[in-house]
Amino acid sequence: MNDSLKRCPRNYYGKEFPHKNIRSILPKIVDKIEKKACSKDKVIVDFWPKIVGEKLARLTKATSFEEGVLHVIVKSNTLYSLLVQHERKKLIKLYQEKFPHAFIKNIYFKMG
Repeated sequence: MNDSLKRCPRNYYGKEFPHKNIRSILPKIVDKIEKKACSKDKVIVDFWPKIVGEKLARLTKATSFEEGVLHVIVKSNTLYSLLVQHERKKLIKLYQEKFPHAFIKNIYFKMG
């Protein structure tokens, strides 16, 4: 951890003030949070071809993962209807097994 983010000892009797300016600390903390959140989302999106397989990966593309919803673009009408009606629950279950830390509520398919 950076020295600027460390706490002062309990019985500090130094010459410098122990308080930290929020303007100097807040950007570092926000950057850390954004990196962790973005990396998890990117991993989930990048894992889509491994979940659906090589053949379906050519016809689909995971675009984003926001608030527990994975957004997927599908190129074929027939494949779209199959994924929406029959495969959605199975794919959600596979994702939840692979990424238990990520709360995956739904997969939203879109023609494109």
